[in-house]
Amino acid sequence: MPTITKTVVMTETEYREHTSNMWGYCLTCDQSGGRVEPDAWNYACEECDSNTLCSVEELLVAGRLEFSELEPSTLDAYSSHACCPEEFTPGPKLRFTKGTCGMSIREAGSTEIQTIPALVHKGLAIHRSHEPTRWSVTHVGSALGVTTIAPTQKAARILAEALIALGIDWTRPEAELRGHVSKQVLPVLKMWKRKYAPRGY
Repeated sequence: MPTITKTVVMTETEYREHTSNMWGYCLTCDQSGGRVEPDAWNYACEECDSNTLCSVEELLVAGRLEFSELEPSTLDAYSSHACCPEEFTPGPKLRFTKGTCGMSIREAGSTEIQTIPALVHKGLAIHRSHEPTRWSVTHVGSALGVTTIAPTQKAARILAEALIALGIDWTRPEAELRGHVSKQVLPVLKMWKRKYAPRGY
């Protein structure tokens, strides 16, 4: 059995979605994925390579899953206008693949771009931040970070999925994306920070 003792919290709707799609849940990276049997426990996770992928049925039986009273909304309310729903919640799950991206490292007054492992989808990457306890969302084409303060990989992924849901083509060069920042990205980032950013940020 996984040695991690965390408790997973999800809504009943999310639980039903996991069981109907046979998704597992990883206790290491907090990601859903793969197709697992209802008795799956200690399977290999495709996202982080840890052997801590379990079925939600087994997590529930083991007392490691609790139901939240709040039902999530989708990101369908996000549009090309600078308006957002009151609650910032995850949208449909997207498939990120293992790859690399550049990360800007500032040292002694100069900036160096380092290539690091990342989860990549449609021009955005999720990876460890400069601080080992933080995660980043980065524009792959420019190595510019959208945020570097996500407290967990899951929080970073929620932001990346929200940005992709805006319909922006993140594979375009940074110069072509500047016009979208104030109208679309900043309202989403502000709402994400209010719910997920660590205190002091």
